[in-house]
Amino acid sequence: MVFDAYITASLHCKKCGKVNIKDISYFELRKIQGKSIYCECGEPLIRIKSPDLKTFHILISCLACNKEHIYNLKWSSIPFRKVKILTCPVSMHEVAFVGGGYLVRSLADRKQQDSIELLSSI
Repeated sequence: MVFDAYITASLHCKKCGKVNIKDISYFELRKIQGKSIYCECGEPLIRIKSPDLKTFHILISCLACNKEHIYNLKWSSIPFRKVKILTCPVSMHEVAFVGGGYLVRSLADRKQQDSIELLSSI
C-alpha cells in the first residue's frame, strides 16, 4: 500500500481575499509548533499540529466572523480520499477544505467558478 504523506488545505486569505491551496506534510505536523501556512501577502492562514499523529489541531483565522477557530479532528476523520469542509461555528460559512489533494483542488476550483458566475449574473 502506498501512503500519501500530504494533506491539502484550501482557504481564502482574510486580508487580500486570495484562494490559497497548500499541501502539508504529515511529518511536519509532529513538530512542537506544527506547520503554519501563510498567504503571499504575509497573512497567517492556518496552523496544524499533531504531536501524536492521532489527533489534529487546526487553528484558522476565520474570514467570516474575524475570530480564530480551533478544530480538533481525529486521524480517522481526516478524509484522505474525500474532503472535509470546515465551517465557521458562528456563521456556518465554509472556512476551509481539507483532504486529498486532487479533490480539494477540484472543489476549490468549482466554488471559485460558482462565485464568478454568481457575480457576473448580478
